Amino acid sequence: MFAGSIGLNYVNFFVGTTLDAKNFYHDFSRALTGDNVFRVWRTHLTYGINFDVATVVKALSKSAK
Repeated sequence: MFAGSIGLNYVNFFVGTTLDAKNFYHDFSRALTGDNVFRVWRTHLTYGINFDVATVVKALSKSAK
């Protein structure tokens, strides 16, 4: 994964791309053997939010009391 992030003290937002290999099949009516399979490299958009674990634990421990 190749990504960049920006964040505050307790939360980070990130966006990036992943690169992975995926198998595809030429003809589904034939057996899935080596000559019917080809591999292609694909990229996928990846995004999300990271929370600091210590912050989450503190927030949960305060709400449990």
